Amino acid sequence: FEVETTDGPLYEPSRFDKIEAAARQCVGAEALNLGWCAVSADLAERLIRTPLQSRIKSLYLNETDISQPTFLRLVAGLEALREIVFPDKFSASPEFYTSLARARPSLKEFQFDEGSTLDDACVAAMCENLKLEALHIDDNNTLTHAVVDIILRSPTAATLSFVSFSCTPGVSSAGILRLAR
Repeated sequence: FEVETTDGPLYEPSRFDKIEAAARQCVGAEALNLGWCAVSADLAERLIRTPLQSRIKSLYLNETDISQPTFLRLVAGLEALREIVFPDKFSASPEFYTSLARARPSLKEFQFDEGSTLDDACVAAMCENLKLEALHIDDNNTLTHAVVDIILRSPTAATLSFVSFSCTPGVSSAGILRLAR
């Protein structure tokens, strides 16, 4: 199910009646793509009130403008959610990731693209509070070499089956090898 546009500035959905009607029609939808949208609290609440709330497993927020409280509410309301693709250049505190884990402890896959400011403490909050199976971090300059030890000492170490650090200078090939072992 998509509410997306790629032309011009971020799209701010306003025809909630049409969006709700379309969401009710998508009986097989398992992914929700809100790319290139400004996601208001009202939009999130309306999506949660549809049958999508029990079916959506993947949430794609590429180039999305969403407040952290709205993000947490959306994640808490999507009962089957397992995977999140975070907005580009996403910035949050370790407490946000702890709250995210409390809101939806079944989360298994995180993807961060294009310049997130994710740091070691944020990764620690994720990996300590969730049992992630996949972690993809691209184009990050804030992680340090210590992130590998953080992951290896966490509950995520026992469940992680896919990890990708692309254009992330803090993680060397030796660090990737340690994770693989």
